[in-house]
Amino acid sequence: MEYDLNNALLQLAKRCNADCHKAVDGAKPKDYTTLTLPVFTRYATQARNIGSSITALKYQIAVLNGVVSTK
Repeated sequence: MEYDLNNALLQLAKRCNADCHKAVDGAKPKDYTTLTLPVFTRYATQARNIGSSITALKYQIAVLNGVVSTK
């Protein structure tokens, strides 16, 4: 069951990451937080609905973007 939750969270993180990149495309760096906060809020609700947390979602996004290494 844990394996299914991790896969669902990974797919959710990929969609969230793509939406965040679309939201900040062409924006100034100082506006990034303002633009991505509604996206994270929407996906955080979905993460809670599948039994995960926003922290786990943000961790998965950090791994996808190479900010955090899993090795």
